[in-house]
Amino acid sequence: MQSLKQIQAMNELATNLIDDGYYYYAFDVLSNAVAKLSGCLLSPSPIDSTQEQHRQDIDVFSSEDEDGEVDHEEDEEEHHEDRITEFYAYPFAFDLHEQLLSSQNQELSNYQYNSIAAVCLFNLGLCGHLAWEEDKSRTDYLLKSGACYQEAISLLSSNCKFIPTGPALKVLLAVCVNAAHCHTELVHLQQVDFWYNILKDLMRLCPNEMW
Repeated sequence: MQSLKQIQAMNELATNLIDDGYYYYAFDVLSNAVAKLSGCLLSPSPIDSTQEQHRQDIDVFSSEDEDGEVDHEEDEEEHHEDRITEFYAYPFAFDLHEQLLSSQNQELSNYQYNSIAAVCLFNLGLCGHLAWEEDKSRTDYLLKSGACYQEAISLLSSNCKFIPTGPALKVLLAVCVNAAHCHTELVHLQQVDFWYNILKDLMRLCPNEMW
């Protein structure tokens, strides 16, 4: 699936741009990735029919997960210092297994589509969130980010309904934390309660090894 390779590469480029502080460029790249993903065909099979296999086709991780690979302690300390925020400030990447990329089948399962789209949407929301962190007068950035997080949870919640410990669970937790933060800053109190209640329910589903 050539288009999937392109989408994966575009999201990876965007995560690098976000890490380097180029939020507006990353937003454009991710918008194009989402548009390209919308052109992919979906499999007609039920969403839970081959869920376990499709979960194994995708790995999801964030740049936070790779911090341990930094060679110099000074660089690592500086990296963490740059990311002290009240929300989850790390973009997510996804790795599609070669078996999926080399498949002759041009259709994506619902699980695969939802996971890829939700990662891109979270990163889109994070672009606006981080841009707001630099200019807190731009509450419109928070509104756009909140909309992206809302779209992401609608996709991820259907995945996690069947596999609460799937690779996209960490993205779902980050979506809830960030959406709650957006609405706290916007003083949307009903939305804050909504997101924190979802977060509490999710934390009960998390395996112990996540903590």
